[in-house]
Amino acid sequence: MVSLAWKLYCLHRLLASPLYGSLTADSEAYWTWAQVLVRNGWVGKNPFFLGPLYPYLLAVLEPTATASYVAPLIVQCVLGAATVVLIGEAARSVCAPRFAILSSVLAAGYAMATFMDLSVLSESLLWFLGAVFLCIQLRAVSRGPGRAFAAVSGLLIGIMSLARPSFMFLLAPTVVSVASSRGRRGALRAFAIALACAVGVCVPVLVRHLALGHGWILDTYSLGFNAYVGNGPRSTGTYTLIPEAANDALTAAGMEGGADGDGRVYILRKEGVWLSPTASSAWWLERTWEQASAHPLRALRLLAWKGIASLNHVEASQLDSIDVHERIEGPLGLPWLGAFGVVGVLGLFGLCALRRSAGGHVLLAHAIAVWAPLVLFFVTDRYRHHVALPLLVASGPAFEALWGLRRTPPARGRVPSLVALLAAGVVVWLPLFHYQREQVEFAVHQSLGEAYLRKGDFVAGESELQQCVAPSLLGKLPLRESMTVRMAVAGAMSSLADSYVERGSPAQGELALRSAVELAPEDRELRRNHAMLLAMTGRSREAEAELEVLGASRTLLLNDLLEAARKAVTRSSWTAAEQALRAAIDVDSTSEAANVVLLRLLRSQGRVPEAEALIARMRMRGVSPAVIARESGPTAERR
Repeated sequence: MVSLAWKLYCLHRLLASPLYGSLTADSEAYWTWAQVLVRNGWVGKNPFFLGPLYPYLLAVLEPTATASYVAPLIVQCVLGAATVVLIGEAARSVCAPRFAILSSVLAAGYAMATFMDLSVLSESLLWFLGAVFLCIQLRAVSRGPGRAFAAVSGLLIGIMSLARPSFMFLLAPTVVSVASSRGRRGALRAFAIALACAVGVCVPVLVRHLALGHGWILDTYSLGFNAYVGNGPRSTGTYTLIPEAANDALTAAGMEGGADGDGRVYILRKEGVWLSPTASSAWWLERTWEQASAHPLRALRLLAWKGIASLNHVEASQLDSIDVHERIEGPLGLPWLGAFGVVGVLGLFGLCALRRSAGGHVLLAHAIAVWAPLVLFFVTDRYRHHVALPLLVASGPAFEALWGLRRTPPARGRVPSLVALLAAGVVVWLPLFHYQREQVEFAVHQSLGEAYLRKGDFVAGESELQQCVAPSLLGKLPLRESMTVRMAVAGAMSSLADSYVERGSPAQGELALRSAVELAPEDRELRRNHAMLLAMTGRSREAEAELEVLGASRTLLLNDLLEAARKAVTRSSWTAAEQALRAAIDVDSTSEAANVVLLRLLRSQGRVPEAEALIARMRMRGVSPAVIARESGPTAERR
């Protein structure tokens, strides 16, 4: 109850924060995907690039385009509080009850758990299911596996793999749990049953993919692309964007299944073929293998770095940063004690203390099963969050071992235990991540600036964004060394450009976007937006040259300008709408949509002489006489 009260209080602070209401990347994809399911039917059309479990559960809440996502966050807070209890229950199997309570207290104050409970991501649900799974495994060790143990374990593994396929690795602790009491033959039997149940859970997804013509996809087809992100030529060990692989435009239909981010559009541009989902995954795997084969030493160094970084005290953020949220909203957990820097040290020491017990072997197998995908792919806070689960359970035995040191003679056990604790501290507290403070400062200004812009406060938004792109701060960031940092700065400049355009200053916006393109020339969306602003400032030839770099036509530019005008009209931003419409007419003077909407816009503002002059120009441009007659008739004013 204390944990739940704290999480709900943190939710209250989030709702009062400027950051509430902004969903990005996977969070936006999940929420939009759930809306598409409610609107268009639960079967859907796209293959699953992202795991379907979470968005399908979100769809039960029947979200709409204007719905708030507070309800799922409340449910996740309840699940998070229940997980705290489950962690204590699991720890009771490997230590005395009073120390198990301490592990629960540490879990209740673990800031990352609360952060994930307040994120529209599957981590909160998966953490709860993982805690249930771990309790079952440890109970099987202490009391012996029951008849339904392997089947229930397999069902849980299958359900979790529908959110992230790598959870199939949890078959390993299932085998370890049975091996301690029933030997190798019993372990193999349990493995077979658990595997069959796990695969059985995924069979409906396989049938759906086959029925829709997407091929043999048991859960998702993200293996190859994720392998390339984590091991490609630009990989750094953490999540690294591939800007040239992004689609030119995100759509609600494309977000169903996460298909907008699967990289197939990039393959189409590069190879000239539209591959099937499974073929695209194989294509990315082939590129990954080519990179590793050409540079084997680099590949090994990268694997080693990811292995160490996955246990580091710094949280490598992928979507939102917990440090940013805590700077803006206040603490999300216990000061210092609620960070991975403490949980990691205690957990590793606890695993060492349990090295001779069957329960310790289960915890170690669970930890390796969720740690291994980080090494194979990439390290992020949301994926490393699942490593913290067995470490929090192991913190109970760590507290017990530390308490027992006061009665242990130094020669018998105190020195080895202190050496193990020191080694865990060194592993977790290695200074691997540089520029962390500067990057958090930049991200705070960027997040606040973009949040204010979404709420229509352009003065505050521009002030924050100008601070984060100020030379005094940019000079402290590793712009040359890190493409991810360059992409982040380019994103801030792009947001600043949007604000300038919104206030009727496309020339300022073009300058900001020009700087963004110089930082991230591979980003197709930046170049596309830059072309649009060049057109809005009367430089249509430069805009077309920018499009040639993308291999795009004037039609794309015209559609972008019309879409910009439509959005501006929706927001009642008449100046921005007029600029976009006039630019569209410069690109294609015969565009019926651009001419007619501009004409009606002028009339709605009482600018009759300009409207009449526009009608005359429409005749000269060759706009359809029927359209001109309709817009010049007696009902035109009312329209």
